[in-house]
Amino acid sequence: MPFLVSAQLAVSPIQKQHLSGAQRNKELQPMPLPFWDDFSSASNSDTLWADQATVWINDGMGIKPPTIMVALFDGLDASGIPYAPNVNQNLDYGFTDSLVSRKIRMADVPLFLRNTVFMSFFYQWGGNGEAPDAIDFLRLEFLNDSGQWETILTLQAQETQLPDRFYSAVVRINQPQFFHNDFQFRFRSFGRRSGRYDTWNIDYIYLNRNRTENDLIQGFPDRANYLPLTTLFTPYYAMPIRHYFDDADGNTGFPSFGVSNLSSIPQPMNYDIDAEVHVYRNGVKESLTFNTDSQQPILPTMGPFEQRTIAFKVKPDLSTFADADSLQLNVKTTLVTGDSVNTGFEPIDFHINDTLRKTYVLKDYYAYDDGTAEYAVGLTQSGNRAAYRFLLSNLQRDTLNGIYIHYPFTQGTASTSVRVQVWDNLNGLPDQLILEESIPVQRSANSRFLEINFSQAILVQDTIYIGWQQPASGRVQIGLDTSNDTGEQIFINTTGTWIPNAQVRGSLLLRPRFGKGDVITSVEKSIPSLSIYPNPNRGIFTISGTVSPLSIISVSGKPVSFETLHIDNQTHIQLTDSVSGLLLIRYSFQGQVITAKILVHEH
Repeated sequence: MPFLVSAQLAVSPIQKQHLSGAQRNKELQPMPLPFWDDFSSASNSDTLWADQATVWINDGMGIKPPTIMVALFDGLDASGIPYAPNVNQNLDYGFTDSLVSRKIRMADVPLFLRNTVFMSFFYQWGGNGEAPDAIDFLRLEFLNDSGQWETILTLQAQETQLPDRFYSAVVRINQPQFFHNDFQFRFRSFGRRSGRYDTWNIDYIYLNRNRTENDLIQGFPDRANYLPLTTLFTPYYAMPIRHYFDDADGNTGFPSFGVSNLSSIPQPMNYDIDAEVHVYRNGVKESLTFNTDSQQPILPTMGPFEQRTIAFKVKPDLSTFADADSLQLNVKTTLVTGDSVNTGFEPIDFHINDTLRKTYVLKDYYAYDDGTAEYAVGLTQSGNRAAYRFLLSNLQRDTLNGIYIHYPFTQGTASTSVRVQVWDNLNGLPDQLILEESIPVQRSANSRFLEINFSQAILVQDTIYIGWQQPASGRVQIGLDTSNDTGEQIFINTTGTWIPNAQVRGSLLLRPRFGKGDVITSVEKSIPSLSIYPNPNRGIFTISGTVSPLSIISVSGKPVSFETLHIDNQTHIQLTDSVSGLLLIRYSFQGQVITAKILVHEH
C-alpha cells in the first residue's frame, strides 16, 4: 500500500508497537557467535538487541519477506511521534530509526578464521510503506575497539530494484578493529523526520564465522512461514454467530498462509493445523481442541528459494456449537520439517519461524480487519463522507445496535465527536440514510476498540454501509489494517455523489454490531390516528392532525428550531436548523404526550 495523501482520503502514521524487552536488553552481557534473527519470535529477538525501541516489528509492512515479520524503519520514534519538532516540516531530513545489536564477543574468533566472518541480511525499500527518495538511505555501522561507529554500507533505493522485492547484502568482517568483545553493529535510516515516510524493511540477519561471500547462493536449511493466516469466514475474521449459522458451510472459507524454502535445493515439508475453541454458553466457558489437517504434505516439493501460498484442504466443522452465545477459534499451523537437525548452523533454531497463530471470532459483529492497525485513514475536507460496505449473511432481518471502532493515536488535534451514519444499498452504492448518531472520538492504543451503543437501533438485511462525516474541525482518524485488503468496500462522497475508493488498500477497524435494541424503521407512525409524512424527509413534513404544544430535539437532547403552519386539521412543519439524522418529535394530542421519530436527510 503506497503512502497516500489525496483530495478524498489521507493515510496517516500511527503510534507503533515494539518488542516489550527493548529497554531491558541494554543490560545483556556480550554474546558469542552466531548472531541470527528473522524477527519471527519476540522471545528470541528480545535477547539479541541492545536498542530496538524505535523500529517496529510487524507482519504487515513487508511484501513477501523471507520469513514472517520484519523490522520497519521510518520517521517515527518509539512512541509513534515524528522526530521533527513540527509535523508540518515535511522537508526536515535527518537520521531517524536505529536498531543496535547486543554486544558480541568477536575476540573469541581465532585468528585463522577471521577472514571467514561475514554478516548478511535482506532489505526492502518501500514495501507497504512510502518509498524513500533519492537522498534517503539505510546505513550499516560497526563499533570499533575505540568505541567509535564506522560506516560499513549505505543502501539507497535503486532504479534497477523494485519496492516490493527483498534484496540481499553480504559484508565481510576481517578488519582487526572489530575483533573485540564489545563489538556491536547497528542499522540507521535517514529520511524525512515528519512521519511514516521513507520506509525500509530489514529481515533475516545472520552473522557468523566459517562463511564465504557466496554462501547465500546455497541459502539456509530453513523452511518457514512468510505470510500470516488469511480470513476464515470469507471475507471476514469475525461474524455474528447467528448470521454464521444461517449458512455455516457457505460462510466458512479455506484460509491460506505463505511458506518459504530458503534453500537452493528442493525441500519437502508437511504441515499440521490445530484449533482450540473457546465456547461461551450462558456466560459459561468451555474449551476443547481438535486437529483439522494432520501431516498434510505440501506438493509438489518446494523448489529452490520458492515461496508458495498454501490453502486449507478441510473446513473446520463448528456445527456442534450452533447453540453457543459466542465462540473464539484459535487456529495454529505448524510446518513439519527437519530444520535444525544436523544443519551445521547449530545452535540456531530454525523451528522458530514454523508456527503461525490466528484468532477468529463468532460473536455479535463483522470484522474485515485482524484487529491491528498499521496506519490510520481519515477524510481530508469538512463535510466529506466515507462509507464502508458490509455484505450481511443473515437470512432474516437483524438489529444493528452499535459499532466497534478504533481511533489510533495520530498527530494533530482530534475532534471530540463525529457523526456516524448508516445507509442502505442501491445498485452497489450507498443510498438512503437510515441512521445517524453523534459518537465520541477517543483515541486508544493499538488493538483496542471503542464500543458504541446506538441510542436507536435499526433492522437491516443484505447490504449496509457504515461510515462517517468529517466534522468542521479536528481530525477523525480510523485504524487501517494493511494485511487484508478490502479497499473495494470503501466509498467516498465529496461532491454529493458516491464513488468507489481507488487508492487506499486495507481494512478499516470499523465493525457493525448486532443484538437487541430500540428499533426504528425508515417509516414510523406515532399512533394509529396520526401519521408523519414523508418520513424520511428533508426537513419539511406534515403531522396528520392539529397538535400543540410541539417540540423537536436531536437524539443527543439538543433542541431543533422549526416553523409550523396549521391548515385543514394538519400541522405542517419546516425545520429552520440545518440538521440531519434521527430526530424526536414530542407533542400533545387528545390529552396524551406523544413521542415520534423521524429521519431527516441533509437539506
